[in-house]
Amino acid sequence: MIIALDPGFGNTKTTTGHHAAVIQTAVSTPNHIGMADIGMKKQTKSNLVSINGANYAVGQNAWNLGAPIGGMDFSNLVSEPRLALFYAAFAEAENGHRDHIADQYKDNTLVIGLPVPLLQNEAETRLVLSDLKKMKRWHEFTYNKDPYRLEISKIKVLAQPVGAYTDWLLSWELGGDLVPRKGGKDSEVAILDIGMNTLDLYVIQNGQIVSRFIGGAKVGVHWMLTADRPTKDLVELDADLRSGKFKPTDTILSGWFSAVMDVVENHWPNLTRFDAVIPTGGGALLLKDQLTRSLSARGAAVHLPEDPITANVRGFWKWGRYEVQRKG
Repeated sequence: MIIALDPGFGNTKTTTGHHAAVIQTAVSTPNHIGMADIGMKKQTKSNLVSINGANYAVGQNAWNLGAPIGGMDFSNLVSEPRLALFYAAFAEAENGHRDHIADQYKDNTLVIGLPVPLLQNEAETRLVLSDLKKMKRWHEFTYNKDPYRLEISKIKVLAQPVGAYTDWLLSWELGGDLVPRKGGKDSEVAILDIGMNTLDLYVIQNGQIVSRFIGGAKVGVHWMLTADRPTKDLVELDADLRSGKFKPTDTILSGWFSAVMDVVENHWPNLTRFDAVIPTGGGALLLKDQLTRSLSARGAAVHLPEDPITANVRGFWKWGRYEVQRKG
């Protein structure tokens, strides 16, 4: 089985080919309060992952059970809190497809995406890659009390924007194989990936990176969420944004959009040269109309994914499946 993982700061996304599961990147260690809530309504529930006897609340409302665990950066991808998010997303992705056979999840390939600003720092990337090797083993955990055993035997690391590119490039034909879109491989394609933490800019042609157009900056969704120096944790602000409780002012949205476009214009001064420009990530969904209009006005051939949030992880899975298909 091919397991795709996009470990973002806003969402952790996983797919095994059935559907893409999305878990908000929030983790806490639940406080044990005994019967202190007697006579009161039960606190909001959260999904629970157990690893080696340690319990973690993950996803939405995790912060109501305990203080959010920090350090969710990419130097900690193999820490138990980060693994708990991956395990939860994996279990959700397999929901309805599991037959409870212990060895069902034997000998799997993990395709994982990392952000461009991280990959541009070679020393830090080497440390992350070294840590990722520790994921090549059997993983045992429970998700909401259901036990899982999962073996990861191979790992392939890609830049996060490669996922959106592959999702755009490959589609299913009637015979069941993935095929590239006509002229797609020869096209010069620009990917604009706006996540929680970073804006990643990536350009690919003929399966190769066009180095002169690679870049990025930390002007992701967090820029907008923290513009007013709020007192809440970032994960709570993110949840408030999703639920509609937090509505950024026009001034904040305009400032964030300007910060994003400044980075784009500095790295891509002539958008008309690209055969396709793909906005992706949660930020692309939030800025959808304004971003599409602005890019189109600058001559970009915009191709907005059906679901910008899961485009990367879908593409990672397609990449892995296509590699298996090519090798027969």
